[in-house]
Amino acid sequence: MTHELPASQQHDEPMPSQVEPDVPDAPVEAAAPDAATAAPAAPASATPTAASGAHRIRTLLRDVAGRLSTRRRMPPPCVARVFDGQRDGKPWFAADHPVIVDQREREELLALLRSGSIVVRASQPLRDDLGDVDAAVPADLRSDGAWIWSDAVAYYLEHHWIAPDPELVAHLRAAGPAAPIDAETWRRVSAAIRPDAWEGTTWPLD
Repeated sequence: MTHELPASQQHDEPMPSQVEPDVPDAPVEAAAPDAATAAPAAPASATPTAASGAHRIRTLLRDVAGRLSTRRRMPPPCVARVFDGQRDGKPWFAADHPVIVDQREREELLALLRSGSIVVRASQPLRDDLGDVDAAVPADLRSDGAWIWSDAVAYYLEHHWIAPDPELVAHLRAAGPAAPIDAETWRRVSAAIRPDAWEGTTWPLD
């Protein structure tokens, strides 16, 4: 169930939203040739050790090609909004921003939000302007590979019942708890994060 925030919190300047693993090969045993049809001994360059090495190279090349193909197909991660706008450098929530009053619903969303892997640790917590508390809002960035969101989202949900970005909520509910992201996903997510877009108190507003 959602309700609107008190009109007293409305503001007048809204902003628009907006390494590969070295896997050893399994041992291969060649069948003993028939004495009458046995072929001449193979040269040293074609020994099982050399053949195994060539097989490993081919396997690694296929693996790299597969990873590059997957990387090309993967869209950049979406970034969840925290606030509705900013005024004089301070973020704010719109008066009609939905709130979640149902405790069970909040707890379920908090568990989903906190299941994401931390991809960036903030240097310090931010000010909570709603509660008028300094250094209270965690600002680490989390991701499940498809979305990136700030721990500020969970903070405002837990302490002020502020509903997260609805598109993020829909994604998390459909996907379920996030599994730890692998190294390739971590690199892709990290490449999508611009430091100038999250180091301020208003990350992310665009």
